[in-house]
Amino acid sequence: MGSYIYRVNLKFMCRLICFLVTLAAVAANMAKISCIRNQILRMATYSVAMLCFERNSFATEMLGQKLFENSCSSCHENGGNIIPFYGDKNLQKSALLRNGYVNADRIVDLLQSGKGAMPAFGEFVSPKGKIYEAKLSNEDMKLIADYILTQSENGWK
Repeated sequence: MGSYIYRVNLKFMCRLICFLVTLAAVAANMAKISCIRNQILRMATYSVAMLCFERNSFATEMLGQKLFENSCSSCHENGGNIIPFYGDKNLQKSALLRNGYVNADRIVDLLQSGKGAMPAFGEFVSPKGKIYEAKLSNEDMKLIADYILTQSENGWK
């Protein structure tokens, strides 16, 4: 009986949290400042993943996907590259291997510092000494890197 009550309460709590997260996401989409909106969406997605799925591989992949969609998909939709003269710099498995991005750590390094037309997502200092705050945490970049590797292995289906 106690186990049944625990499962029912957990299910109710997950549904309540998902409802509250949905409300937060709607409010976040209405926010005018994109960095606040992205932060709220990231926290909301992370909360659902942590509380409802106990941080298993499905939740981790879901969070990586959301982070990718919010930060990378405007240029790299379905693993491609929308910038014509950088077309070979896509996220397909062959291109990743050809450019030396063979593991998550190498992809995280790229995300942190950026390269060419791709912006840096980690903290960086400009040549004039101005410090720019990181757009993504190291954990977020690791989740994105894992998602990219998984998708490239599966042909971005």
